[in-house]
Amino acid sequence: MHDEATLATDIPQRGFGETMDPAARARKWDRLGASLGVVFVALQLGLGAALGGAPALDAPPAEIQSYLVDDGANVLMAATMGTLSAFFFILFLGTVRTFLRTAEGPAGSLGTVAFGAGLVTIALATTASLPTVALAWDDTAALADPGLVQAAWNLNTLALVPIGSSAGAFCLAAALIILRTRVMPAWVGWIGALAGVVSVIATFFLLADDPDSPLGTPANLGGFLLAMLFILLLSIFMTIRLSKTEPGKD
Repeated sequence: MHDEATLATDIPQRGFGETMDPAARARKWDRLGASLGVVFVALQLGLGAALGGAPALDAPPAEIQSYLVDDGANVLMAATMGTLSAFFFILFLGTVRTFLRTAEGPAGSLGTVAFGAGLVTIALATTASLPTVALAWDDTAALADPGLVQAAWNLNTLALVPIGSSAGAFCLAAALIILRTRVMPAWVGWIGALAGVVSVIATFFLLADDPDSPLGTPANLGGFLLAMLFILLLSIFMTIRLSKTEPGKD
């Protein structure tokens, strides 16, 4: 049996002020950042559930006004979830940028496109709904002009068009890197490419000028769900890949 002195020498000692190896800290942060994509997707899907039963784009102003007054708490909850999801997405995006640029190489530009498009997307997503949120706050919609209510509601929906455009650029850039480098399975890249194409097609919804156009809810919703699936897969595979790059692992 070891005596106490022997046991003490067997325990790895860390000197006063000695910290964890910077490379090890960076790997832990990268794994954490990669996993936050799952949190982002969960919050985004929860946001959609919180807004279930919302009036259609072409609903009468009185119906929209009633919804914002009676179910304003749901709108505020969704806005809070959207804000939190933006926080986690920005942290996730930092890891995505490093991961994709490493896979692509320092001379590549697609990683920069993905990073920039991701920032634009989350900025649009968090600000586009603010007019509607302002109407839902403290029952402000009850005092608002019906035309203002309709315009704010239209903005809340039509904002999906520019959001889809930048989200499409993010998905396409990341997908092309995956397909070129095989840093992830090719089928993940193809899902990202499909998400990007559908999101870009949905931008023509403005030209249709028709709330019932298939370029509206079907295309926007399809692009959104595909993008969420792609981000979820990015998060999972990046976390796995970064775990395998630790010292002592293959």
